[in-house]
Order: sequence, then C-alpha cells, then structure tokens
Amino acid sequence: MKPRTTLLQRLALAAPTIGALHIAGLAPAAAGQAVRNPNADAAAVKTAEQFATPESPAFTFLNFAPATVTRPNTPRDFVAALANGIDETGHVRQGISLEVTPAYLIPGLGAGLDAYQTSQFKRILSNTQLSLATVRASGDTAATDLGVGLRLTLVDRGDPMADSSFTKALGDAMLSCKPRLPGESVLPCLGEQADKLRAPYLKSHWNSTRLTVAFATGLRFDQSQVAGRLRMPP
Repeated sequence: MKPRTTLLQRLALAAPTIGALHIAGLAPAAAGQAVRNPNADAAAVKTAEQFATPESPAFTFLNFAPATVTRPNTPRDFVAALANGIDETGHVRQGISLEVTPAYLIPGLGAGLDAYQTSQFKRILSNTQLSLATVRASGDTAATDLGVGLRLTLVDRGDPMADSSFTKALGDAMLSCKPRLPGESVLPCLGEQADKLRAPYLKSHWNSTRLTVAFATGLRFDQSQVAGRLRMPP
C-alpha cells in the first residue's frame, strides 16, 4: 500500500474518458475491412484504462483497494463515519474508506429537477464526489497516510436525468403505478417502469461525450496521532 510518487499520480488528474471504448476499437470488423490485431486492441484498452478517471481518487492516490466502502447519505452519518476514523486514544484508524456526495450533505448544493436540467453548474455540484481513505504508511508502521480526493463530472451527454424528454416519459410511465388496493406498495412497479426506460436510453447513449476530472492529495500522521505533526507522504 505504498503511496504513489509521480507528479501525475500525486495530482491524480486523469484524462477525460470520451468514447474510450470506441477509441479502443472494440467494434467487429465489417466486410472488406482488415481484421484487427487482437494484441493491439488489448494494448489500446489497457492504455485507455490507465488514463481513465478514477472512481475514487483518494483510493487511487494511496494505491488502496478497500473491501468495503462507507457511503453516508446524511450529515449525521457522515460525522459518525469521521468520528469512527479516530479511536478512543486520539489515533487515526488505518483502513478507513469513505465516499460521499457533498450535495447530499450540504444544504444548497443539491438541485431540483428543473435546476438540474437547466444549470450545468448545478449538475456539476450534484454529481461531485468526495473520497477519503487511510492506510498504514509505507516503511513506518506507526504512521498513517490520509488521502482526500474529488471527482467532478463536468460534461455528461448521456445523463438521463438531464434529458427532459426522458424524465417526462418516466413521469408518464409512473402514473400507471397507482395502487389497486389500499396499502399496496407501488415501489416494485416504479422500479420496473424506470428500468424499462433507463436500459434502452443508456444503450443508445453509451458513447456520449463525458468529461470527468479527479484530484487527490494526502497527509501523513506521525505516530497516527491527530494532534501530532502532519506532513506530506514521501
């Protein structure tokens, strides 16, 4: 779990994933076209994956693959998760992995449907993700490295909730989910109707333009103490 040290890895700033699968040339060869070299295709896919924006930049920054990730959706749960990262003696726990959407936690960051569809800035705020993680420092078992990362989706032409025609069709479809009996749950029907519309929409927009960037940085807690000296991991 050694922290990364190159400039690119230290910033954890990845190239946008715009049509990565198309660039990788995964489509079958048409009649009359030369057959692609499978080794070249595999190399292209590997290159695209290396430059893909990390889902959780803090984990990538620390070269950490947690088995489980805590995803609090309320301010109370977020504070509890942070408090759980420090033990009763004031030491930072190792192996903490946390991922949140700030729009769920901070009033004013989220957006209603109308604002989400008309304001690109609101969409960016609504889809911003924050990740945090702690790992044992390489070469110093008593110290703990903390990684903090942000992932921002600047452009997403394949977002169904930003498409007013999709949300209108979804709203119309959900009207058919009226309960037939008092107390009958309509949640299964709502999920079924949403899936019927979402699956073909995503299939038809799989290669839509998407621009996502991620940033990460870190700190080292000497002796894993919160009150101890902080410094950047080497």
